[in-house]
Amino acid sequence: MNFKLDWIKLGSSVIVGVLIGLFYSNSKMVFGGYEGLWYSFLPAFLLSSLVVYAVWSFFDK
Repeated sequence: MNFKLDWIKLGSSVIVGVLIGLFYSNSKMVFGGYEGLWYSFLPAFLLSSLVVYAVWSFFDK
């Protein structure tokens, strides 16, 4: 299996993940109380980065 990492996709996915994670953690602070970085920002960041990278890889064939 020849796996080559595309740095443009990875960088864009991380940027989108950071933006979505910051928006999600900010909305949690405003509406539901602050739960900490690990419970608000990190799951949203990881999930959105993975989804963006997977969708982009799926449609970029």
